[in-house]
This record gives sequence, structure tokens and C-alpha cells, in this order.
Amino acid sequence: MLLKSCLIVNALFSSLVLALCVSATVGLPLCHVSWWILVGFAIPTVVANRKHFRLRLRLRSIMAIMVANVAIVFTVGPNSFRGFFPSRTIDTWVYASIGQYLTDYVQGSQLGLPAIDQFSSFYSETRFGTPSLLGFLSVVFHLNTASALLLMILISLANGLLGFWLLTSLLGAGDLIALGSGVFFVLFGWTSDAIKIGNLDNLLFLSLSGTFVARMILIVRGCRSWQALAAFTINLAALFYCYPEGFVLTSVIMIPFTIRIGLFAWRADRQLRRGLIAVVAATLALAAPYLPTWIAFLSIQLSGMNAVSRAGGELFPGLLSWNFLPALLGLGQEFPGTAMSLQSVILVVGAAILCVPGVLSLRSWRIAVGSALSIALGLGVLQGVYLRYDYGLYKIIFLSSVLWIPAIFVGVHGLIRNLEANKRFVVGAASCVFLQSCFLLEKFENRGANPYETKKKIKPYEQIQYLGRITREQPVVLDCKNDFEYRWGLFLPGDSPLGFWSIGAIWKD
Repeated sequence: MLLKSCLIVNALFSSLVLALCVSATVGLPLCHVSWWILVGFAIPTVVANRKHFRLRLRLRSIMAIMVANVAIVFTVGPNSFRGFFPSRTIDTWVYASIGQYLTDYVQGSQLGLPAIDQFSSFYSETRFGTPSLLGFLSVVFHLNTASALLLMILISLANGLLGFWLLTSLLGAGDLIALGSGVFFVLFGWTSDAIKIGNLDNLLFLSLSGTFVARMILIVRGCRSWQALAAFTINLAALFYCYPEGFVLTSVIMIPFTIRIGLFAWRADRQLRRGLIAVVAATLALAAPYLPTWIAFLSIQLSGMNAVSRAGGELFPGLLSWNFLPALLGLGQEFPGTAMSLQSVILVVGAAILCVPGVLSLRSWRIAVGSALSIALGLGVLQGVYLRYDYGLYKIIFLSSVLWIPAIFVGVHGLIRNLEANKRFVVGAASCVFLQSCFLLEKFENRGANPYETKKKIKPYEQIQYLGRITREQPVVLDCKNDFEYRWGLFLPGDSPLGFWSIGAIWKD
């Protein structure tokens, strides 16, 4: 029952992301299609509720987990979940500005637009996952896309929690230990760093990845109905739209899984082979509208890699220093100004050791998971040792967490699986609480290490939206003291005529 509920939630979320991305790709303003998409998802949900009368009970348990996840994040999460803007980097601001542009205008529009939308038009043909979801949330909840960022992050974390829970459970762990895997993804590892530096497409991608890998496992276990394959296709296409570069990288890491499914399909009946061929064809058809945009964007990124300064370089210098061991799990030592501690080294070594019984305790997926982790390790060595690229190493670690986080908790289960049922439950709960507490303590000790965490709220700046009413659309000059004020002074007024006083000069819209 719980498994089906997780799959239903993921299928709905993946379908929503895919529909929004396709709409943005083909040039449909989200303000015109968001309500139609919402109604389109409400109808099949009602039909499923009528057909399966116990669906409401299953969704009630899922909603309880989501509420618990939000409560955890608000209680011990970073400052971004207590009213502060999630990041001080420009990337997060760009996501909000592109989302606003895609909400109001046809893709490619440039002439006669406000200054913020003219800026966004140059960056809009990149990726559509996060901006489209922000635009949808802003339309449905009547928020600006900056205010919708918090809601978007919480939804991604909740869906990621369910995905990691489901995947870890399918790999053999009990429900309680599997839940610990989902909580670990939300609170620890590199998730908070991804939010702080503005890697929201990466976060959205990873929130869908856990259930995607789970669906691959379910195919081998016999879940081959057309509904299951359709959901698998939608999940796959949504992953590509969210973060195509990560999709390619993760595809390399997941080659052993692909081979495992291919061999199984070859030995199985012809119907499954036809179904998987249909999945590939349908995914290509769904991704086709975005391919020209992505190829153009990818060529720009590749040309930038040949430049003197690489994108994201020196964001995590600790990964290339003597602190690299505790920095591998994002415990704070990835940033400058933190010292390596004995307990952090013990934590990382202990987590690595737990992966060993985690992989060995698997049965049919032992070779696939072990090989995939080996590929990720090889790519990490390439980025960290040969290329000396800390940002590239971070990408490998973060995207491959869909494997190593479940492996840690399957390892916990593997160590206690021979105990009696009652003892296994108690020891499993105690082990998860102890493990999470150790990571929580280490994160708390390094809570001030992240230099990209903002200490400002955007709510005071939202008054700029109403200047046009006060001045009756007369030009206004804003005195901006820093980049943060300048960005929101540019973003919030919309099409109101504004000027900016900055470094002794006046720039007028």
C-alpha cells in the first residue's frame, strides 16, 4: 500500500514537471496553461479515488510524512527555511527571474519588456525545470516567483524523501531504516549546500531520481503493466528536462542498472522487450522539443569549460585540501575556515564502511549497485585528482547520492537483519537515531561555515512592488547599497519606471 502511494505521488509530480517544461519549451506562457494543467491532474486523481476507494487512506499516510518532513526542515534546517532568502548567489535570483519571464511571456520575447524580463530573456533558453515549477506555483498561489522558492524547495525535499524511502525499502531495508535514508537526504549530505549555492535544478533532479531507480528495480520484479511503463517514461523524460547534463552523467553511473534490465528483458518475454523499446521511443518523442535548446546551451557550457576559469570553480576548496575526507559528505569542511576533526573523519569512514555490508547484503542487485558505485568513484577521482575541479567532484558526489545514501542504510539493516523481529526494530531505530544525531551534531558545529548563506529577507523589499501606485507611474530612483539590493530592486517593481543609484552613477530603466 505504501509503495503504491509513493509511486502515485511521484507519478503526479513527474507529470506536473514534464507538462510545465514542455509548455515552456514550446512557448506557452505559464499564466495561460497552469490552471489547465492543474485541472488536468485533478481529473485522473478523482478517477483513481473512485476506482480505488482506499486511495484516500494511502494518501493520508503520505501527507503525514510530508508534514513531518516540513516540520523537520523548519525545526533544524538552515536559515533559508526561517524566512531568509535561500541563497546569496545570483543563480537563485536568476531562477526566480526566469520563472517570472516564462510565466508572463512567450518564449523568445525581448522587445518592449521591463528591464528584468529583458535580462531573463537572454537566460531563459537554458533549463526549464525549476523556473517552470516556480511559475506554476506563483500562478496557483498568487505569489511572486521569489516567494514561491521556499514552497518549491519544500515540495522537492518531500518528494525526494519519499523517493529515497521507497528505493531503500526495495533494496531490502525495513520501513523505519528506509525512512532514515529519506531524512538523511533532506537534512544532511550535500542538500543544504545545493540550496545555498543555488543548484536548484540539481535538487529537483535528485528528488525524482530515487523513485526512478526504484521503478527500474520494480520492472525486474515483474511490475510491467502499461501504467507502470508509462509512469517510468514520464519520470525519465522529467529527469531530462530538469537537468539534462546531470541526466547524461547519471546515465553513465547507472550503466550497470541499464545492462541488468537489458539482460533481464532479453531473457524475459517479447512483450517486455517491446515495452522497453516503446519507453525509449516515447521518451525521445517527449524530449524532442527541448533537444535544440539543450544542444545550443550545452555548446555554450562546453566552450566555457575551455576558459581559464571553470564554472563553479573554488566553491568547495575543502574537497581539494587535506580536509577532503570529511568534506566528501558535506559536513562543513568543504568550505574554507573549518578544521578537520576526529569525529568528522570517523563519521565519513563509518559511512563508507556501512556501504560494504549494504552492497553485500543485496541479492540480485549486488553487482549492479557495486559497479555503479565504482563508476561514481572513478569519475570522482577523475574530477578531484586529475582535473582538480572541486565543483565537478561535488556534482559527482551529489548526483550519486541516490546510490550511496541508500547503501549506508541498507548496510545498517544488513548488520542487524539476523536479530529477532522485536530486537531488530529497536536496534534499527536506535542505530538510525544515533547515526543521524552524529551527523546533526557535526553539521551544528560547522553551521557558520557556509559563506553563501544569506542573512537577509526579501520581504522588506517587496514594498517596491507598490511604488508605482504611490508615484502614479512617475520615475523613481532607488539607492542600492549592494548587489543584493540591486537585484531585488530590479526584480520586484516589474514594469514600473525605476532608476538605480549605484556607485555614484544613475542607471535608468
